[in-house]
Amino acid sequence: MNNKKVLIVTDEITDYSRIRSLLEDFNIKINHRSSLNEAYRLTKYQDFDLIIFEIDVPKFRTKHVNLIRKLSNKCYVVNIVNSIGERAFEECLKLDCIILKKPIIDETLLSHVKQILFNGEDDIYNELTITDSCLEDSPFCDSENYAEG
Repeated sequence: MNNKKVLIVTDEITDYSRIRSLLEDFNIKINHRSSLNEAYRLTKYQDFDLIIFEIDVPKFRTKHVNLIRKLSNKCYVVNIVNSIGERAFEECLKLDCIILKKPIIDETLLSHVKQILFNGEDDIYNELTITDSCLEDSPFCDSENYAEG
């Protein structure tokens, strides 16, 4: 089975850890970036099957949609938000971006991931592996506090 690649974009280490732990039973490679700009730069050099955004902005507005638009042309996008403006919501729907409002239910996120990456198949738990990759200068990836899975 080919390893699927997921990029988690979040500015909070606890959010990254929670999402990563939800995905650890899938045969996937996980990367992390802490901003939309970092994510966009990375996708210029690497392909991903799915990008999960969980950026803590008070309200996700249309000004945040431009980078999502560029990234959604490359792969599937799930956007986890606290609150979202009506126009931003409509724009994300046009881009086939899945919007999940916080607090998210783990099973809901897993259902979307399973559908996107594995076409909803149940037989995805064979030969489980997970690898992590992140920026060396990221505060989430210092050598003392970061362990690869």
